Amino acid sequence: MDLSQLFHIGINHGYIPQILLAECLFVWHLDKRNRFPARMLGGGMLFLVLAIFLPNLIATRLSGVFTMTIYLLSIAYMAFCFDAPFSEILFCCVAAQLLQNLSYNLENLLYLPFAHAFSPLARLALSLCVMGVTYLAGYRLLALRLREREGNPVETGAIFALAIASTLFVYLMQYLFQRYEIDQIWVTRPPMILCCIFGLAFQFGLLALGTEKASKALLERTVEREQRQYEITQESIDAINRKAHDLKHQVHRLERLAIDDQEELREIGEAIAHYEQSFHTRSPILDGILSEKQWVCDRNGITMSVMVKGEALSFMRPGQIASLFGNALDNAIEYEQRVPQQEKRCIALRLFENKGLVVMRVENYFPEKLHLTGALPPTTKAERGEHGFGLRSIEYIAKQYHGSLQITQEGELFVLTVMLQKP
Repeated sequence: MDLSQLFHIGINHGYIPQILLAECLFVWHLDKRNRFPARMLGGGMLFLVLAIFLPNLIATRLSGVFTMTIYLLSIAYMAFCFDAPFSEILFCCVAAQLLQNLSYNLENLLYLPFAHAFSPLARLALSLCVMGVTYLAGYRLLALRLREREGNPVETGAIFALAIASTLFVYLMQYLFQRYEIDQIWVTRPPMILCCIFGLAFQFGLLALGTEKASKALLERTVEREQRQYEITQESIDAINRKAHDLKHQVHRLERLAIDDQEELREIGEAIAHYEQSFHTRSPILDGILSEKQWVCDRNGITMSVMVKGEALSFMRPGQIASLFGNALDNAIEYEQRVPQQEKRCIALRLFENKGLVVMRVENYFPEKLHLTGALPPTTKAERGEHGFGLRSIEYIAKQYHGSLQITQEGELFVLTVMLQKP
């Protein structure tokens, strides 16, 4: 075989742009390596040379691995250009491989029954149309999911197993179809289409499962961290209360000495009383949270009213109480701080039991129209990754007790209601 044959471009080389475009749909959100344009250009030229030469060379001694050789080279090319763990790049390439194979089989599903009526130009148009529709659907339904999550929650071992299984299946089936000359039989296409759809569903099902596990682990860590933070806060509050108690006695002693400036002593006494913990809910962790939030409200001119029975929370872990009430009140306080009319800034917290349910209800002034994204309001934070994280923590805790989170609007009130079933 001479060089002209080794670098001959045949119809099977049409797989090159198809797999590259499919891979770009899935990997483009990944971080790029330094000097990315140069890598794309230089690496792309080397990839094209190898993708033409190597399959032709291997085909002289081994048949059935033509497109698989191109696919393996494309994975190396993506790893050369994108700065991400190899397992993450491999995950994207597996999805691209299944999407390309789905497009190829859909094209043949439409082409084979009417092959005699298609000119080469019409066949090319059909191929481009089917590929465009399939790739667009794959991008909207699958690739965008990869952009919305941090990291790769699928275990590396599962990714490699999936890559090996999908590669062996796709290219082994191609080899068998060609070996037994059934590649042009229409009835072989529907099973292959179903297998590709099942493969993509299984792959992204693993992704959703891993994301859910990672989210739960993060929420648990957040709950534990909030518990530690509020334990530290409670220690500080206790120390302040002790000092305030001692100072109050000193002020009373000075008052009894009939010091002239009684007005100044009265103001000092009021300031000290302000710092004394005034919540006694029979839940120490809740007392600390309410005291801290009361201080924040006082500094920002927010009126906070509280009616709670802390003993109703005896079945909950301290970290869950801290996360539940801390996040609910933080969200309310954050909004009220932006209300321009200070006299309208208000928050009401209620906690009560009703027919075996523990109900927490937080209301705050909200003159706007409530818009929900799914079950949650849209984020107002600059970091979009923080969207609804506090509310997700609340919802996660509620579900642990077979409860629910509801967000509604009543007139000019934003109402957050959490219902928990007592064990």
